[in-house]
Amino acid sequence: MNCLTELIGLDECGTRVAGKLYINDMPGWNSSLLGYLTTDEKPNTTDVFNAAALRAAMRLEDDWRTAITSKISAPSIIGRGNIGMYQDGKRIRQASAGKHAGIRVTANGSAFTQLNIDQIKVFWPVAVSSSVIVVDLLQGAILATYPFTSVAGGYATIEANLAIRSMGQAMDIAILAPADNGSYDGAITYGGCRECGTKWEAAGKNVYAQTTAFTTGGPYTDATATSLGHINGVSATYALSCDYEAVLCQYAHRLKRAMVYAALVEVLNEALFSNRHSTLTTIKKQDVADQRDIYAELYNEAVGSVFQNLVLPNDICFACRPAVRAATYIP
Repeated sequence: MNCLTELIGLDECGTRVAGKLYINDMPGWNSSLLGYLTTDEKPNTTDVFNAAALRAAMRLEDDWRTAITSKISAPSIIGRGNIGMYQDGKRIRQASAGKHAGIRVTANGSAFTQLNIDQIKVFWPVAVSSSVIVVDLLQGAILATYPFTSVAGGYATIEANLAIRSMGQAMDIAILAPADNGSYDGAITYGGCRECGTKWEAAGKNVYAQTTAFTTGGPYTDATATSLGHINGVSATYALSCDYEAVLCQYAHRLKRAMVYAALVEVLNEALFSNRHSTLTTIKKQDVADQRDIYAELYNEAVGSVFQNLVLPNDICFACRPAVRAATYIP
């Protein structure tokens, strides 16, 4: 988790980034220890530190999930479904030159969700090489491009496996393909309105969609969105999940001290289990264990002070009671 690992650092050259907490400044830190732990896989002290920081972030995230378990009011997966259904009879919609068209998706119920686009299908009457784009309409940015070759009269299937995180913001995503080849008729839901234009329709639990179209090349934003009155042969399967990591990242600045103590615990654990311990003459094993235990206690205090006073959102991903219990670091 970058939002946690970027909180701390290792100062080897005297150049520091403002706002970071450096492992060098922690009381009792032995600067020679990281060098002792280098290996073929981690040939320098920066590699050793980065690996410890990553393990520390994983530990903190695990403790965060444990702390909120009793408060979660919904499973990690809120719902799954399909957006865009093809109509019987294979009615052909004519080409619209100079347009990109498809489906537009939003989700509500929480500002901390993740939309996983698992699979995209394109249903066109012709076989051509083309590309599907996935666009964030809030930023006007293309998130992903998927080249494909359509199957005349059949489905072209794209394994997208794309995760889109709301990160505390609204979600407004479009999945688009060129509209200059014609397509088989389809609507947001089976038997749904095919001429509703930009009307939002329920596509699943807390997920809404509409047909959408843009001038090829953009800009791709809400202000430039129109509709062809159909999905341009584009459909997608999705899963909507709660993004608890995003909530944790909002509190990351308060977890800086917990992160540095967790990293120290991980470094000292590595020293205790290192197969090079028999060659170490400057640090005794019991001293390392005692120091590890002190840092673990400091971690528990630091993380406990944050978790005990945490106020969680009151939405589909969290229960109404905001109190959170603290976790305990087991060295």
